[in-house]
Amino acid sequence: MANRLVIVESPAKAKTIEKFL
Repeated sequence: MANRLVIVESPAKAKTIEKFL
């Protein structure tokens, strides 16, 4: 769930999170 907070703060980091997933 913490990952979602990061995505909201900066969509650019969302791509990095997707790579981790």
